[in-house]
Amino acid sequence: EIEKQKKKIRKKEQTLSEIAKELDIRIQNTYSSGTKNNLKIEDKKYLINYYHFIEEEDKKLHKKYRTQKKELEEFKKELYEQKSELQNELESKKKKLNIVSNKKRDLIAEKKKKDTFLSRLNNQKEKLVADKEKEDTLLSSLNNQKEEIETDIEKAESLINDLLNDKKKNEEIKKELIEKRRQQTELIAKNFKELKGKLKWPVRGKIIKKFGKEINPELITTTENVGIEIECAKGSPVMTVMDGIVSNITFIPGIGNSILINHGDDYTSIYSNMDDLIYISEGQYVDNNFQIGTVGNDSNDNKGVLNFSIWYKGVAVNPENWIIKK
Repeated sequence: EIEKQKKKIRKKEQTLSEIAKELDIRIQNTYSSGTKNNLKIEDKKYLINYYHFIEEEDKKLHKKYRTQKKELEEFKKELYEQKSELQNELESKKKKLNIVSNKKRDLIAEKKKKDTFLSRLNNQKEKLVADKEKEDTLLSSLNNQKEEIETDIEKAESLINDLLNDKKKNEEIKKELIEKRRQQTELIAKNFKELKGKLKWPVRGKIIKKFGKEINPELITTTENVGIEIECAKGSPVMTVMDGIVSNITFIPGIGNSILINHGDDYTSIYSNMDDLIYISEGQYVDNNFQIGTVGNDSNDNKGVLNFSIWYKGVAVNPENWIIKK
């Protein structure tokens, strides 16, 4: 719009310039003609008349020139005002454009941040999905292990109860034990229940798993331990805590090779996770502190673990209450 108005102004100024030139030429021609003295009277009269005509025409041209000049000045004034308004509007739009450009730049930067954040979130999501799949796989594996452990525990408890509840066999063992003790040169003055807190340890080591409830955070299970686990050196000798009759030598799921010794008075001690080499046989009478075998080991290190439990009338009791305190 500003350029259009400028063109209009230049066109008006050109028109005025042409009028001014025409006036100058007429004045020069009239002056040149009037200076010639060798003209005839008729020519001079003609020139006078022509001069008056030119004078009238000049007046008209001057009037037209002044009118157009005035119009041009007003037009120029109006155009300059419009130009000023347009420039102000242009500056305002430039400012708005700068604001918009800044906002656009900020939005682009923000979008870039969001895209980066979104990309990071997507990566985290993929990692979480992968971790969840791993966790689901691990959980499934742990659940399977849990079921296997629970099955082994049920089998072990069932087998132990079956072995301990064999009344006929237990009566025979009880009679045999009384007879064996009677035949000993040094009679045992006390029975099993009177030796609570005084029994020697079945193996040298330290307790790593206690009797009673045990919570496994990985399997999310609560296991009822019917005995204690004693960590010791691999191949450590396993000794009887009191004399008795070997009622059973068997394999119990989850705790391995096991030896059950009946001590009379409805008390039985069980030694599990024994090595395959066992020094005794079922029905054999064994003295107190007698080696019945060695501790087994499933790992590659030099440590072994003995699972030791004491039962009274088919119910497990805490072995720590019966062995000597360290």
